[in-house]
This record gives sequence, C-alpha cells and structure tokens, in this order.
Amino acid sequence: MNPSEHPRKPDGQHNTARLNRRAVLKAGAAAGLISTVPWNVQRVQATLPPEQVKLEDPKSNMTPFVNPLPNPLAEAFRMKPGPSGNTYDVSLVNTTHVFHENDGDPWETVETDVFAYRDNNDDSAFGSGTFPGKTFVVESGKSSRVKYTNELFDGQFLPIDTTVHGASGEDKSNPRTVTHQHGGKTQPPSDGNPEDTRTPGKPQVMQYSDINPASTLWYHDHALGITRLNVYAGLAGFYIVRDEDEADLNLPSGDYEIPIVLQDRCFDTEGNLFYPYEGEDVDGNPIGTPENPRVPLEFFGNVSVVNGKVWPRLEVEPRKYRLRFLNGSNSRFYNLEIQHYNGGSGNSPTVHQIGTDGGFLFDGPETLTDRLLLAPGERADVVVDFSGINTGTEFLLHNNAGSPFKGGNFGGDDALPDIMLFEVVDSSGPDNSEVPSTLPASFPGLEELSEEDAVNVRRLTLLEGVETIPTTDGAGTVDRLQPRLGVLPNLEGQDTLDVAELEGDLWDDPVTEDPKVNQAEVWELYNFTEDTHPIHLHIVQFKILGKYELVENGGEFALDEFGVPEREETNLMDTNERGPKDTVRANPGEVTRILVPFDTFPGETVWHCHILEHEDNEMMRPMKVGGKPNKNK
Repeated sequence: MNPSEHPRKPDGQHNTARLNRRAVLKAGAAAGLISTVPWNVQRVQATLPPEQVKLEDPKSNMTPFVNPLPNPLAEAFRMKPGPSGNTYDVSLVNTTHVFHENDGDPWETVETDVFAYRDNNDDSAFGSGTFPGKTFVVESGKSSRVKYTNELFDGQFLPIDTTVHGASGEDKSNPRTVTHQHGGKTQPPSDGNPEDTRTPGKPQVMQYSDINPASTLWYHDHALGITRLNVYAGLAGFYIVRDEDEADLNLPSGDYEIPIVLQDRCFDTEGNLFYPYEGEDVDGNPIGTPENPRVPLEFFGNVSVVNGKVWPRLEVEPRKYRLRFLNGSNSRFYNLEIQHYNGGSGNSPTVHQIGTDGGFLFDGPETLTDRLLLAPGERADVVVDFSGINTGTEFLLHNNAGSPFKGGNFGGDDALPDIMLFEVVDSSGPDNSEVPSTLPASFPGLEELSEEDAVNVRRLTLLEGVETIPTTDGAGTVDRLQPRLGVLPNLEGQDTLDVAELEGDLWDDPVTEDPKVNQAEVWELYNFTEDTHPIHLHIVQFKILGKYELVENGGEFALDEFGVPEREETNLMDTNERGPKDTVRANPGEVTRILVPFDTFPGETVWHCHILEHEDNEMMRPMKVGGKPNKNK
C-alpha cells in the first residue's frame, strides 16, 4: 500500500496507554574479504525446526579471535554500478553465509541461512549475496539510482509475531521488504517508508539525491512489523559518501580505512540463527510458543558478529587506521574501549574521534579519554593510532554496556564484553596519514544554526504502555509492555505530572509531527521510561542542544508555571555528540533537546526508536514534512 493511502484513525480517536510504574526513573570492530562458501561445508537446513535449542556456550563451538576481519571497503565488497554510472541493480535473496571458519572446531565451517543483498552487476562469487550487504561508495552531489528486487522466494526462517502492527502470517512465505537509506537527505518516495513494501518478485526503484557531505551512512530493511527480523537475517550494509573536503584531509585510506559494523547474534545447536519466540507479559513471564511466537521487548545475542564474522581479529601495523564504527545491532548498546588483551601491558593506541552520524565533528577532532558509547543506529568515525606499539601486542575491543541499557549501567553479566581482537604486526612502510587539527564543516548551516532560528518547539514523550493481545492458544488475553511515542499535553496550571496519566500514540493514529520545509524546530524528547532510547529522524540531520535531568519527586515530575517539566541546569550531553546527527540517545529521566532544520524534501516519512524490537512494536510515528521543495535540493 502506498503510505499516503494508509487509513489513519480520525483525529480524536487515540489508543490509551496504561503506563507501567517501572517506566519512570533512571535506575541509580583490513584483513581479508567476505568469504565465499566452500563446497565441503556442513549444510544447515533451510526450513528451521518448529522448536530450536539455543546454543548457550557458543565459544565451545566457535573459537574466538581466529576469523580475519573483512573490510567492507575492499574492492570485491563494493557495490558495482552499471555501465551508465551510478545505477545499481540489487536483489534481496535467500542464501547462506559462513560466520566462522576454524579447523578443529565443532563448527569448523557451518553454512547458515541468511537474507542478503545480491549485486546483480557483479558476476564473481561476491555477487551472490554477502553478510553484511556490499558497500555503496558514492560521491556527494551525484545522484544514485538503485533497483531493489525482492527475491526472497524461500520465505522468512525466523519467528513472526502476527500480533504486532503490519505483520501477518503471509510474511512467513512472502516476506515484505523495503530498503531505507539511513541518514540520507532522501526524497520521501525513496526513503523506505515502512508501509511502502514489496513482496517476492516485485522490484522497487530508489532515487538517492546523495546531497549529504562525506559521511558514514548505511542501508537496511524497514518493513513494518518485521524490520527486526529482516535486519537480523542480514539485510543491512554500509553507504559511504565521499567529497573533496574529505579527500584533502590526508586521513588513513586504502587498507587502513575499515568500516566496522557491530552486531550480536544467537545460534541454535545446529548452527542456525536463533531468535527468541517467547516474549513476555507485563510481569516478565514468557508468553510465546514456536507455533505462536511473541516479539521480545529487546533482543540481546551472546555472540559478537563484526562485519559478518564471529569474534574476528584484525592485524594492524604500528600506524594510524580510520575505523568507521556502526552499531548495527537490534537492541544492544556498545560502550567501547581498546584495552590490552590477556594481561598484556605497555603503550596503548590513541583514539581520535573525527565524525559522528552525518559527518565531521563541529569542534574538530576529539581525543577520547573515555569509552565510546554507541546506541543502535549510531555511527562514530575515529582514527586509531597504533604507532609505537610493539609487534605481537594484542588488544581487545571491549564492551561494558549493560543490557537493556538504562543510561548508566556498565558491566555485569548482561554485557557482551568481548567484541574483536587487534594484533600489532610488522610495518609494511611509512605512515604519511594525519589526524587533522581542524575539520571541514559538513553542514555549515547546521553548525551555525541557533535555537533562536527555530519557529516551533515540540514536546514529545517516550512512554511505556500496556497492550492486550490474545494468548497463544486463542482462549484468552494477556497484557504485555509496549513502548510508545507521544505528545506532551498542555499541563498549564498543574504543579506536577503523573506519567501514568499520559497517553501514547500508535502508528495508525493521526499525524502529530508536521514540520515545514526550510524551517527549523526544537524537539524536546521527554523520556519517562527506564531505558535509553535511540531516537532516529528520517531524511534530516540535526544537532543536539543538550540533555538535562528532569526534576522528580516521589514518582511525579515538577512542572513550571507554563506546565513544562522542570529540568536541572547541568547539560549532560557528551562532547563527542557535537556533530551532524540523525540518531540521538535519549536517556531515562531526562529531556533531550535537538535542533532540527527541515532543509529537506516534503512528504510523509517517519521518526522512531532504533531499538528494532521497539520500532516493530509501535514506538514509531509518521511525520509529514509540508511546504514547497527547496529549490537548492
């Protein structure tokens, strides 16, 4: 269905969210390429059994730190344009992928069923579909045309919960797909609206303006109600934009520039991808069965997958490397540090962050003295300097973010600590690359934009409601938690806010976010849940104004004379968040303020939480950008 034809509920007909009381306060990864599949692999069945057994000790089957890390910018791993230039022909296919290869392991080579983007302009082995998808590398200002054809004729092998919006039993045999260019200033018809999907056998042409400056974008599936499954199955990849300003910087390049997508997965005892089917009711009790699966509120895997390989290793020379980090996980946050491995000591690499989601940092490179925190969907462009470190030294990319992430919970059993390994090897030659002292302005207008330029302030809420769904046997109903977005009502005249009285909006409710082209707005995101939510706005880049703790007392929030929740004065935003953003971490018990210039294209698009399980279960809202197109676009 065309998104513009989608039947939304009339104004005034809303779904009341009963807020759970837990939802109020803050709690106190250049070596190698994507491998082709050998003929002698162990074949995993295409149709999964009705009940899988999760592999609880994956390191017993897959020895960590033996798989070479593939480089998504290697020539064989780049999407190839057609003879007419920036025209690409891509199919979405059922195929297999080898996550781990090591002689002697129980799973020395297992071929696992996945979804993949196949490059139809590439007749080599790498054109058959890779995990993750091959990398688009484009020049800023030169538009690209991509034809995506859904060829998932073997169906979806992961459990589908038909109680969430958009999903149906048809998705098992005929999975819907639509590809979203994440971070791009894209015309809405090519944005990847979650309702503008295609079933197997049907193509979809996307026209990308590529007006973004040099940046680390990515692309992934966005089908309503099954995004989490399609992405988990493999439908994601990098979209790298280059420009002349970036080329003039003399940053590490070639083999020394490596995009790194961080993901987490589970496997069953046979080597299939495992995705939980139980879900939970409001009391945390499992409510799903293999025959009638229920979406979990979040998903956290027990295996680190980096660039499609399980716990990989990267050999690095004692020199500088440009690493473009992307958190491509469904729900997991990463708080990263490069630390000595296995009791090692001596010099450690220096990490300089130069960019964020949409381009370079506003204030120049920042040397990180603490860890690098990334929510799902966020990116960080860093230069890691291994100079002066002895050959043979090993470093672990370590994560200590708790799961679910609540803004400040680090360590504990719920973190996935081991991500990948770096090993310093002999130098092959001099390093002439540099860490620039200053950086070009990716979006000069955004950097200079001030709050006074905004024509409107929107006060939006992040809530946790309760939905009633049928039991798996159909004999009754059960309540489960449901994350939602909403609009803060007019509370003028009240002294306090009881969050339990708020309503949240569902996907089908009337559009409430209706900015105008070429106007700027301030969005205030009030997080009344206990989790950090990565909020993503389509087709724009914005900047963060600040993050402030809300004034709370006994479960209620203080209001000022205008009925606006009061906040503390201290700005809690991290300094390395000062750059072009399309995804922002909204922490619990805080208001996150962003300045959004809608210097983009008119039309209907979306904004949502980028925890995919939340996005699939109503924490997504339509947004309609009105007005005439910008003549400069």
